[in-house]
Amino acid sequence: MTSSSAAAVEFDVLLSFGRGDKGSGIFAEQLIEALHERDVRVRPAGRDGGADEANAIEASSVCIPIFCSSYAYSRRCLRELSEFVARKKIILPVFYGVDPSDVRRQRGPFEPAFRDHKLRLDGRTVEGWREAMEEVGEIVGYVVADVAGDG
Repeated sequence: MTSSSAAAVEFDVLLSFGRGDKGSGIFAEQLIEALHERDVRVRPAGRDGGADEANAIEASSVCIPIFCSSYAYSRRCLRELSEFVARKKIILPVFYGVDPSDVRRQRGPFEPAFRDHKLRLDGRTVEGWREAMEEVGEIVGYVVADVAGDG
């Protein structure tokens, strides 16, 4: 990282996770707490949306998407993921109760979400999201069992 880009970093980690899944939300809260205890500056993504969201992505050095069964239903999560990939950020994926190969191929719990997006949105946007999920699904990440039993 160059000195000019290091100066622009406001957060060490930007965390991207859906709000509809109880188990992954609890996991995200615990992860945020653990990182804060180690003086890692964490910002949960999607707090404010819009330009602030894009600035937060740019101002972070590492992005952690937490994939759960409902992740692909969140357009916000998919936009964030696409931005992480487009900006060539360091990405450390967490696969919470999902198989990384399902993320790569948008199968299993992701398939109905993408069918729905394809009906409602333009094809270029949906294809960009698919490509981002495929790329991030190829990254060796952390596989976490769904301890809450609902994701």
